[in-house]
Amino acid sequence: MPQVFSNSIIYSIPSFLHIYAFILLSTAVISANIITLRLICIFWLVVELLFEIGQQPSMTDSIIDILPDWFNHAIANYFIYGHFDMLDVSALILGVIAAYFTVVISLTRQQSN
Repeated sequence: MPQVFSNSIIYSIPSFLHIYAFILLSTAVISANIITLRLICIFWLVVELLFEIGQQPSMTDSIIDILPDWFNHAIANYFIYGHFDMLDVSALILGVIAAYFTVVISLTRQQSN
């Protein structure tokens, strides 16, 4: 059977779904219009990119050193054992685009009713 997707792409699906879900949840909690939707998208993209960049070996020690101890215990393994992947970055960007258009379509339908 031919392999349709490479393992690398499959491993990036959680990045796509995570940012997509967080944007949709944020817009559901906050009464979103186009302006707040854009701010929400930018906010989550920055947060997710910082976490992805933090997985680079050159950044890990610096990040762990500046985190407070209570937070460090909860998140250190993410940075220590994670790895930076450009496919994850691409998945994040695609997730933002997909979530943006999902919410825009939803807002358009709500306004037309």
